[in-house]
Amino acid sequence: MVVPLWLPGWLKPRIEAAVNGMELDSLAVTVAPPSLVLHGARLRDGDPRDSAVFARAERVVVPLDWRSLFSDPWRFGVIHASGVSVTVHEGDAHFPRGDGQTSLLPPFLCEGIRVDDAAFNYRKDSRAGAAVLRLAQVTAKAEAFGNFGEWRARAAEAEARALLEKSGQVKLRVAAWLHENEPRVEVDLSIHGQKLASVNPYFEPEEGVTLRGLLLSSRALVKVRGWRAEGNVEANYAGLAIKFHKNRHRGGLDALLLNLGAALKLDQANTEESRLERLGAVVTTRHPRESIVSFILRTMREAALRVATN
Repeated sequence: MVVPLWLPGWLKPRIEAAVNGMELDSLAVTVAPPSLVLHGARLRDGDPRDSAVFARAERVVVPLDWRSLFSDPWRFGVIHASGVSVTVHEGDAHFPRGDGQTSLLPPFLCEGIRVDDAAFNYRKDSRAGAAVLRLAQVTAKAEAFGNFGEWRARAAEAEARALLEKSGQVKLRVAAWLHENEPRVEVDLSIHGQKLASVNPYFEPEEGVTLRGLLLSSRALVKVRGWRAEGNVEANYAGLAIKFHKNRHRGGLDALLLNLGAALKLDQANTEESRLERLGAVVTTRHPRESIVSFILRTMREAALRVATN
């Protein structure tokens, strides 16, 4: 089979139009194996009021059944992406934002996605400052998913491993029901060997606390149903120290009293040794303009702090 010279130019604008916010530097077509090769793929999406997602992949290989491009559904093999970076940016600071439109994808079935050595950055801006989390060395895979028939009722499942703030080993599993009327997500997050001081750029602006010590191991489970979430956290840490600061939710006296209470609790245990704490369900309610990512992170954060201060 010889690829018609006009085919890449014909496909490129159609793919960009099918996925809202996508731009491609170039597109190539291979015959053996039959696939599309996307170069410089960029994606902007999100709520234009307060949240945006920016993703870039240097190279994306999309195996496909050529005949399906001219009928329904489109059928793709396991997609491989390399040179990937993803940034989720939220809050009221000035940054480029998506237009809030929804992608109008044709019916499709994909056998999965594989990503190697990617980077993920989360930033939330508020009057308290920028809260930042960074993940490096991300490897991820998603199982088969589609958007028609019985696939609409199935959860899209993915798992990832990464390095959190240059110290913590992260394992993440996510199941999301993408076609339901209200958000439905289940998250299972494990972290091992995390230097707590390295996550202060996230905890201090958001919660007004700074941490010191080592998180030896932890596991957080979050279930989101509509506007509510339940979170469970189990943590094993050593040398834990917590300091509360005055912030937009807490006055100076409140911070002082919290520090005294935390010091008394922590002094009752030898925090240089590992210490295991467990927490039952923590129920949170999503704020009107809070993104699903921020909601899940806040649920985990509140549960983790309750474990640490109990």
